[in-house]
Amino acid sequence: MIVESKHHGGKKTDYLLLQTVIQIRDLLEMLVSDKGEKPVGQIVEVSTVQQDAAISKRRIVHIRDLVLAEGDWLMDTVEALDVLGISRGTLVTHRDEGLLTEVRIGAKGGGVRFISSEVAHLREWYSVPKGKV
Repeated sequence: MIVESKHHGGKKTDYLLLQTVIQIRDLLEMLVSDKGEKPVGQIVEVSTVQQDAAISKRRIVHIRDLVLAEGDWLMDTVEALDVLGISRGTLVTHRDEGLLTEVRIGAKGGGVRFISSEVAHLREWYSVPKGKV
């Protein structure tokens, strides 16, 4: 789902809108899984207090618990960086803000993948307006 914004709010307003869309998607996934339809992976939110007192909304799901939407695929970090045109540090920041779900593969310390539709939404929201791509 791509949300087109016709307001002239700032980056904070856009961030809040994107957070709302993510929360609505998560709630819809929970509703679908409660009705006995396809199981949807549980997204674990890890909240930590950072130096500037901001809250991290990092979302993690293990690949065994993940059901992708039709047309979605998993991207590795290098692919996501290439699509977004950003640095690894910026990608980590967006992940910690909850803008991207971290899909863990393997045991502890295993690889990380990102859901293609979330990367595409972040590209439209962040990279395109900034001229990164």
